[in-house]
Amino acid sequence: MMRQLFSAPRIFTARAGEQETLVDSAVLVDAEGRIEAIGKTLDLRQKGLSETQLDGVLLPGLLDVHTHLCLSASMDPFGDALAEHPARMTLRAVAALSAHIDAGVTTIRDVGGLHGIDLEMQHLVDDDSVEGPAVFAAGKLIAMTGGHACMLGFEVDGEDAVRAAARQNLKDGARLLKIIATGGVLTKGVRPGAQQLSEHEMRAAVEEAQKVGKTVAAHAQGADGIDAALRAGVNTIEHGFWLSDYALERLCESGRALVPTLAAIRCMERLGEALPESIQEKLKTVATPHEDSIRRAHARGCCVATGTDAGTPGNPHGNIGVELAALHELGFSPEECWRAATANGAKALSLKDRGELCVGKRADLIAISDENFDGVLESFRPHFVMRGGRRLR
Repeated sequence: MMRQLFSAPRIFTARAGEQETLVDSAVLVDAEGRIEAIGKTLDLRQKGLSETQLDGVLLPGLLDVHTHLCLSASMDPFGDALAEHPARMTLRAVAALSAHIDAGVTTIRDVGGLHGIDLEMQHLVDDDSVEGPAVFAAGKLIAMTGGHACMLGFEVDGEDAVRAAARQNLKDGARLLKIIATGGVLTKGVRPGAQQLSEHEMRAAVEEAQKVGKTVAAHAQGADGIDAALRAGVNTIEHGFWLSDYALERLCESGRALVPTLAAIRCMERLGEALPESIQEKLKTVATPHEDSIRRAHARGCCVATGTDAGTPGNPHGNIGVELAALHELGFSPEECWRAATANGAKALSLKDRGELCVGKRADLIAISDENFDGVLESFRPHFVMRGGRRLR
């Protein structure tokens, strides 16, 4: 790659507490695909240097930190996943990666796959065999016997079984672990708020992850399960329908984040009576406490990161606009919304090389219109996407 200059009327660096918005400025990208300099366009222009002038707002590439490449977004994604041939699932996962790029997402976290497809996508993207966002995959989720989504992952009972599952995922190349702390909406016969894995079982997974410098995400919806997961040392709480005061305090700590996955609820609500009756009833129970929890987390200053839960009913990949718009509806400012999808997403993954525009970071860049940035419009699409210094759109 050659050194390149990208200028725009407005730049959003996502660096909270510093000069977060720059005008008439540019980003200089070096030959290794990293940011070499940021400053006034006139100061960075050099003879013979290629310059691309972009409209609207230039900002970091987005992160969707809760996705499922192996799920179909159908009315019964769990059942379809169990019935689908791995070859067809692989083709759909490749298409899902492309959809994320179309939405300006340059990094995803996959929190529960099948057949090792999510794990292999990490390498296919890394070596440019497949075009898509960088992938951080958890491999098979870890659930108690009979627990939420247990049919899609490892069914475990006791600390030793959890350690064995965690070690197998890590051996297979997982870049993080995903555990199921509570029941969920999509699994018939379980209550979303009920704790499932015990604190000791979850701590076993955390210990195995920490041995090799990996993080742990916990599907956690009810207060008891959320609190137990945080005491066990997990890094991120996924969903967080009923957050206690204790949970809010812990989620303000460094290295922790809340991933609300509002898009999943929004998309299922839009399906209405087309959904199975059991799911409709659960949605009526969780929707209000979920929104209340997000508002309280926002007021407390918790790190909130965007994750769509893409692959769940009516919720296709590349749907990050729905998540951002939902955060805006709940009182997040435009800057806070875009920070949730950039800097906070990187914090949720414990990644220090992306999520902000500053010297030395990866050149993951997108450009969107002023209207989309200021209005946080659900239907937004970037007109420019770059990942690691390589133009993809």
